[in-house]
Amino acid sequence: MGLGKDKIRGTYKPIWLCNSSEFGLDNATTCEVFDFSTNAWRYVLPASPCRILDEQKPVYLDGSLYGLTEGEETKVLSFDLHTET
Repeated sequence: MGLGKDKIRGTYKPIWLCNSSEFGLDNATTCEVFDFSTNAWRYVLPASPCRILDEQKPVYLDGSLYGLTEGEETKVLSFDLHTET
């Protein structure tokens, strides 16, 4: 779970990142954004092809959330809160 601010619109967005192996999508991370206008979560597609490291929370910096991936090679996964990509 992460929280950040869309630096263009000035709105806050709760983000839920989930390793999706339990949904049959091995080695992928799904993302949901809470939409305050509908009071509901919505999926952001496509899912990331990497699994996010569960032990660390995403870090917010300058309009994006950043997290580390798990696997043979650790990578930085970024999520822009304005474009939702």
